[in-house]
Amino acid sequence: IRRPYSIASPPALNDQLHLCLKLVNDGLITNWFWKLKEGEKIRVQGPYGKFVLPDQIDSDLLFIATGTGVAPFRSMIYDLLERVGYHRKSYLLFGVRFDHSIPYDVEWRVLSKNHSNFIYIPTVSRPSAAWSGEQGYVQTKIEKFFSSPDSKQVYICGLNEMVKSVREACSRWGYRDDQIRYERYD
Repeated sequence: IRRPYSIASPPALNDQLHLCLKLVNDGLITNWFWKLKEGEKIRVQGPYGKFVLPDQIDSDLLFIATGTGVAPFRSMIYDLLERVGYHRKSYLLFGVRFDHSIPYDVEWRVLSKNHSNFIYIPTVSRPSAAWSGEQGYVQTKIEKFFSSPDSKQVYICGLNEMVKSVREACSRWGYRDDQIRYERYD
């Protein structure tokens, strides 16, 4: 049985492979992953995807993800921040259901603190009373944070419906199709 997963580790970690997985009840593969013991070896193929950053970047980058759709952006953002001479802005607009389970939240906050050109915007659709950040869905945040499409490239990763909604929101604000790249799954 084969399943595609996005690589969450940055290219500089060429001796490690990080994945961002959510345990799915009755999920054949995720349950198998959860039963692996540390040090066990597995066979992988790839990478095969084409959802990658170009070598030359001349625009600000807006990464929009929900849930485990953040995996390729973790790899991309670390790669960007390690590039010599990369000074453009990069934003991560990251949506999750619950504030107690934001993948890599501490990492994103540290990166944002240490890199003035990386801005992290988490938004929670079912926040706890303790949550003081953005609330709602990523597609509803385009107007607030990114209504101007000038000098921006958008990367979207998540479930089909979210990708469709974000693309429509970007379109309403004047983003052209050639400014939007996406990877979707269900």
